[in-house]
Amino acid sequence: MKVSFISFFALSTCFLGVLSAPTVEANTDVVEKRQISSAYSIVDSLFSDIKQYTGAINATAAGLSSSSTQADNATAAAAYRSNVKQMTKRINDATKKVNALSKSTPSNLEARQATSPTALATLVTNLLLEVGGALNQIIGTLGLSRSPPPFAKPCD
Repeated sequence: MKVSFISFFALSTCFLGVLSAPTVEANTDVVEKRQISSAYSIVDSLFSDIKQYTGAINATAAGLSSSSTQADNATAAAAYRSNVKQMTKRINDATKKVNALSKSTPSNLEARQATSPTALATLVTNLLLEVGGALNQIIGTLGLSRSPPPFAKPCD
């Protein structure tokens, strides 16, 4: 009986030690529901900017054909490069703004308006489709292949 009491005492002390140990702080770097409206407006503004650049990419691609000269292709490649660089800059800026939302506590009325997370997800999906379509247009007009890079090995 004495031995079982000592083992019970040892186990209960161990469990109490676990409960009193410090815990990891919860991650608070997520966008809360009340901040979705602000995130939506940032992504919506980004989508408008991206449409300008993808429109320029599509216009450049429309001016090319299979009979385009090497100089025409080089000019188009330079235009593509410039537009992709600007899109990347805008996306990075918007990402920083959305990340900053999680560090701030919005108190204005706009941040408390009801915008559903589904609407934000739909907008982001449309943004990705817009960028993907423009990049596919670049690949198609410059005759680039969609194959993996030479250092990539197929899975067995």
